[in-house]
Amino acid sequence: KNVKVIPTVVNHEKYLSKSDNNHHPKFTIGWIGSPSTARHIQVAKEALIKICSDSNVQFLVIGANSSDLNDIPAKIIPWLEETENSNLSKFDVGIMPLPDTPWERGKCGFKIIQYMASSIPVIASPVGINNHIVDHGINGFLAKDSSEWIKYIEILKNDSELRISMGLAGQKKVKEKYSLSNIAPKISMLLEKIR
Repeated sequence: KNVKVIPTVVNHEKYLSKSDNNHHPKFTIGWIGSPSTARHIQVAKEALIKICSDSNVQFLVIGANSSDLNDIPAKIIPWLEETENSNLSKFDVGIMPLPDTPWERGKCGFKIIQYMASSIPVIASPVGINNHIVDHGINGFLAKDSSEWIKYIEILKNDSELRISMGLAGQKKVKEKYSLSNIAPKISMLLEKIR
């Protein structure tokens, strides 16, 4: 009965907010991660190929290898701590596709939290913790199949005001529930209780 769950957190103050100054000529779909998880992008492959056939759309991938993408058109950016935030701020929407398997159900949703900390709206697979971090229609969308991935990317592509409002809603949620400054004192209190 005496179990406490501590969520994954970020130092939200280090993330740059998406602003009007960060707009790029192309609508930018983004993904951040590592080569070990880049295979998950394949879940949204059909949607990404279709959407990126528009010359006004680009897909930026931070931290993957080209071999992870197969036929998905993408610009790959190496992950570096010192450029992570500035590269995230180039995204108009951040994605977290996942297959629904036992391993992926145990993931912590870190990239979603990073996107939201940067005031970027998200689209994610409704797998595991994603269902709790993403408030569907408020700070992002949960897409269960290719048709929904296409639908939600198109909605965000065509509605800059919705992107802004979802981004701000996500940022607010991170500050309240997934920020180091908010969660660290709670951990400290828990540890004090068990001394």
